[in-house]
Amino acid sequence: TFPILWLVSDHFAWLFLLQVVSGIGWAAFELASLLSFFERIPPHGQTSVLTLYNLANATAIVLGSAIGGSLLRGFGPGATGFVAIFVLSTLARAGMLVLLRRVPELESPGEPPPLRPLAARPGTGADQRPVLTEQGEFHRD
Repeated sequence: TFPILWLVSDHFAWLFLLQVVSGIGWAAFELASLLSFFERIPPHGQTSVLTLYNLANATAIVLGSAIGGSLLRGFGPGATGFVAIFVLSTLARAGMLVLLRRVPELESPGEPPPLRPLAARPGTGADQRPVLTEQGEFHRD
C-alpha cells in the first residue's frame, strides 16, 4: 500500500486493516518475484541471481532507512516530518510503478518439467520430483 494512506486516520481498526492489506500485498509481490526468477532464469544461474537479488534488496532496505532517517531529521521529528516522508515515499513508489510497466512480458512460460511419482498418499496426492539428466537438465522422452 502507499504510505500516504497512514495519514487518512489514526484509528486502530484503519491502521490494522492497512497493515493486513500491506502484508498481503508484500507476500504476493515476494511470491511473484520468486516465481519470476525460477521462470526466467536458467537453473544453473538461479543461485547466483537470487543471491545478488537478496543482497540488492537488503542494501535498498538499509539505504531507504538511512534516507528516511535523514529526511526526518531535516523536516523535523514532528507530524510535519512524517507527513513529508509519507508523501515523498508515495511519490517514489508511484514512480516505480511507471518503471515496472516497462518490464517486458514473458512470451511463453515453457513446458512444465516432466515429473516422476515417488509416492501416493491418500488425501494429499502424489509426491513427485523432476526427471533430470546427469547434467541437471530435464529429461524428455
